[in-house]
Amino acid sequence: MGRVSNFWKRIGDTIEPVFAGGANILIRGTNRYLNFGSEDGSDGYGFRDNAGTIEYKSSGGDWAEFGTGGGGGGGGGGITTEQAVDAVASAIASGTHTGITITYNDAGDSIDFDLSAGTTDSLALADSALQASDLVNTLTSTATNRPLTAAQGKVLKDLIDTINTLIGSDETTLDTLQEIVDFIEINRDSLDNLSIGGVAGLQTALDAKQATLVSGTNIRTVNGQSLLGSTNLVTPDTNTTYSEITTAEIDAGSASTLRTMTGRRAGYILGLVISRVLTGLSTATSTAVTAADTILVAIGKLQAQVTLKANLASPTFTGTVGGITKAMVGLGSANNTTDADKPVSTAQQTALNLKSNIRGAVNAQTGTTYTLVIGDEYLDGVRITNAAANTITIPPNSAVAFPVNTKILITQGGAGSTTIAAGAGVTINAPASAPLAIGEIHGSRVCQKTATDSWLII
Repeated sequence: MGRVSNFWKRIGDTIEPVFAGGANILIRGTNRYLNFGSEDGSDGYGFRDNAGTIEYKSSGGDWAEFGTGGGGGGGGGGITTEQAVDAVASAIASGTHTGITITYNDAGDSIDFDLSAGTTDSLALADSALQASDLVNTLTSTATNRPLTAAQGKVLKDLIDTINTLIGSDETTLDTLQEIVDFIEINRDSLDNLSIGGVAGLQTALDAKQATLVSGTNIRTVNGQSLLGSTNLVTPDTNTTYSEITTAEIDAGSASTLRTMTGRRAGYILGLVISRVLTGLSTATSTAVTAADTILVAIGKLQAQVTLKANLASPTFTGTVGGITKAMVGLGSANNTTDADKPVSTAQQTALNLKSNIRGAVNAQTGTTYTLVIGDEYLDGVRITNAAANTITIPPNSAVAFPVNTKILITQGGAGSTTIAAGAGVTINAPASAPLAIGEIHGSRVCQKTATDSWLII
């Protein structure tokens, strides 16, 4: 875009210059036109740059270089650059302008424009045309002579649309300002004439409240004087002179006239209580405290009772102590049994069961069947005496749990042959020289337990 100083006005491809204070005309770019009349560009007439060659065209003519005799319309030969500038200056100056002076410098081939104060000419006013920097892009500006941008106009429109939405709803949920206004308008008469009975539950709630306060009816009195009123409450008395009780009266425990008790006197009494020495305290009596006792006597009794108690740490007892159990002293398993009566422990009995008696009686049997039991191993054997054949059975470990290595002597004492039999699940191993059937009077066998349910005949 061509310009002189900073004052140009562009309409489409047409440039209209406006000058203030005098300036030169400079058209930047190539293939540009300087037209006159009502048409611009190639269809109009005037001057143009044709790829660096200056051409002119008269009204009704054709474009031609200077000096070629072209141009049409007025005929004649070419014109010089000075003539062309003269023609431009003459064309601009031929118009009527208010408040502007146009000066042509023939020597410098330049045109100056001077504006007068208060000018209203369109060429001059273009000097103060609205610029982009004049726009305000914020809604917080306080300027009175600057317009808002289109973006801020959009912000205002959105706010107005939101307000219209808020007050323009036709719903019936009372969630917009307009609905609330419409509801009040429609129900104005009902609201104006609304009574207590017209509000559900209001009368019931009011009935539960305190009735109007009436002295002597539902207001307490003090000595016949009502608590209502704005003045001080006067207590009837023959002596209406009240003064603060003195410390001397407190110490003496009496007052001759009506007294008042202030905070400082209460503090004095509290100090007396805290610092009071228990003069005359006696711990000679440890009986129970009674309601008739003074504080000093009661403290003495309590101290006497405490003195009679044993210490929690390393207490010392006198006399017969009762109410203490062995669990209290950590001897829950102890009992008051003499050494002679103390039973054999389980572990001791188990160890004894593994031993054989040094001597014992014979377990004499006279039947035809017998099953060994615990204790047979501690005797001098089992002797079975019967004229008929008889059987001695070794039981399984699940029935009789003899310790391993237990030895039991079995003897046939009668004419009936004695046979050693194995119980359920028991295995008996016997050599050929010692069959399970003894078969002779006074014959014997030794049975030794070698495993849980295994026995050996010796």
